Amino acid sequence: MTHAIRILALALMLTAVSVAPVCAQSRSPAPPVWPGAEAADPAAPVSTAFPALFAPGCGTGPPACTPYEDRNGPLLVGHPRLDGPPATPGTVAALEVGAIVPHIKNGLQAPVTLTNGAVDTVHLPSADLNVQPMPKVELGYRWGEATGELLLTYRFITAENTQGVSGAELPSFAPGGGAVLRSRLNLSVIDGDYASYEPSLGPLWDMKWRVGGRALIAFADSHAADRLLAEHTSNHYWGIGPHAALDVRRWIGKSGMALFGRIDSSVPIGRITQTFSETSALATGTTRLAQNEVMLSLAFQAGLTWSPNRCNRFRLTGGYYYEHFWDLGTIGVVAGSSHEELWIQGGFIRAEWNY
Repeated sequence: MTHAIRILALALMLTAVSVAPVCAQSRSPAPPVWPGAEAADPAAPVSTAFPALFAPGCGTGPPACTPYEDRNGPLLVGHPRLDGPPATPGTVAALEVGAIVPHIKNGLQAPVTLTNGAVDTVHLPSADLNVQPMPKVELGYRWGEATGELLLTYRFITAENTQGVSGAELPSFAPGGGAVLRSRLNLSVIDGDYASYEPSLGPLWDMKWRVGGRALIAFADSHAADRLLAEHTSNHYWGIGPHAALDVRRWIGKSGMALFGRIDSSVPIGRITQTFSETSALATGTTRLAQNEVMLSLAFQAGLTWSPNRCNRFRLTGGYYYEHFWDLGTIGVVAGSSHEELWIQGGFIRAEWNY
């Protein structure tokens, strides 16, 4: 019995001695080094954003027998399909200027009770807003190893115009006398998105999708007056909701030119506030309406992109732009209820860095 125990103990000791050096002395081949990436020493410690979690002696267990065990380390850094141009990690920026024409479908109307007891329905059209600039600024940062990017975008429109209207266009005013109509529009849009560049469509295709949120503030009003009567209508909307967009480019050989298309949509949920007022020599009155509303927007862009070459970080894109905002001023669902929509169309040109 004692002899058998000695043989078993000796076998266990020999097994331990033969296995330990393998773990201590084995050395894995160095990880592949992609073009443009720095060579990594497998014996060097792996840098991490949370060094305390991987520091020796922190109680997480014995050190790994092979470098980068259970971690990528530098294995994917500089991979040409992940960090190669045009999806180079770092700061991304874009400046876009649009020359657009806003159109307001003005169906704002409401009864107003005057101080003399009379009730009058106030409704005004919107003056033509003509061609207006629409600046847009975009800033963001892209991480390496195809982990995506964060983008912050801001754009706005400020428009105003005054024109004369006839008594036939404004029946409330003196026939034949005409009136002066002034309309204004202020629109501000802020987008915060997570985005990702995708080369999966093929060697001549680029695609970028983005998903996030949108904050939208819109104000539009009209004011008409002659020597006897003045009327005013206004619509104010603010909302926050989801936002998504998709960019696609198809490069034309090695010409540096590409066909470009974008679809963009959002569904903000917010508050509508409308004001209607009338003032004359005999009486005055004001009506205010308010309602929570879900608003839908849909935009399209199509055009051409130019770059010195496809892998260059600088690009210029220009083309046609169209966007529609539904239910921007809808209160009530019955026929004849107050409502307002906005659509804009025109041309744009955008300069991009590191896209």
